[in-house]
Amino acid sequence: MKSVVVTDAARGIGALVADALARMSLAVGSLSQRPSESHTQEAAAWLDLFTELEPDAVFVSHLRVRGSGLSRAAVQTAEAAFAAAARCPSLEKVVVLSSGQVYGARDDLPTFVPEHIAPDRDAPTSAGLLEVEAAASAFARVRPDTVVTILRPTEVLGPYPHGLLADHIVSSGSFVTASAGFDPQVQFATDHDVAVAALLAIFEDRPGVYNIAPADALRLSSAIRVAAKFRVGVNRAVTRVAGAVLRTEPWSGELSSLMRFGRCLDATRSVEGGFAPLTASADAIRGWRAAQEDSNGVGEPAGPDGRGTPTSGVGSRGADGPLETERATDDE
Repeated sequence: MKSVVVTDAARGIGALVADALARMSLAVGSLSQRPSESHTQEAAAWLDLFTELEPDAVFVSHLRVRGSGLSRAAVQTAEAAFAAAARCPSLEKVVVLSSGQVYGARDDLPTFVPEHIAPDRDAPTSAGLLEVEAAASAFARVRPDTVVTILRPTEVLGPYPHGLLADHIVSSGSFVTASAGFDPQVQFATDHDVAVAALLAIFEDRPGVYNIAPADALRLSSAIRVAAKFRVGVNRAVTRVAGAVLRTEPWSGELSSLMRFGRCLDATRSVEGGFAPLTASADAIRGWRAAQEDSNGVGEPAGPDGRGTPTSGVGSRGADGPLETERATDDE
């Protein structure tokens, strides 16, 4: 493997992957998001990049998934990259970062959700993610000679949290509002773990959809306590008032469901594929907390350039130290 395209190499998980690939002496190509461009202009820019770099793989990443899901700009970027990738004869691998949020949060979901459970197409945050996954499936039909991997991580902690619940805990101050009378099971992974999973998929053949999650889970109250914050149980009817008093955003309907029912992903298939994160949920929270204490800013990137680089995020602060790339290097 000589070169890889990363659709968002500036921040978050995309930056971790791009930096790791660069340390392996691979050429890494990317374009910054330019929302002012038309879809045609952006597609042409990505085609030029693919033509010039002739990549062996592409990692379709994005900054984060928040209450409104993926931005239209992020979806447009992914679609433009897929269109360019379809015309790139050198391409062998496509790895797509999606999210476990596609399953929604409902009381009829199993305790640990496996990959075969149908996505919740009515969940507000699922729309953009499912558009990207649909584009990946369409690409696979056009280019059956490539290996397409879709990663669905659980709630991810880092300088740029990936997931509704992770974002709620990170963006809250010392007090985290939660649904009174409910204490669901939840999971958390580190951006380090997700980046390692992406690297594995880039260097090895792992076709299909994989949940990326630790094997364990913990109660929401415990997660908030490990994050060194205080849980404030509120009734749904007074959520807006509590949000104003505690200076947090009012819950969306989907976040409210997460507060009541939780969502944990079944990691069985990812374990078999070698994807399972090594960090337990509680340790993921501790690593994020330690990073924030070092950076003196809850939920803000520590680097002076505003990037979630491996030297500023949870990815560099796990028990195993800096982002490990030996597994991917050995399997090249």
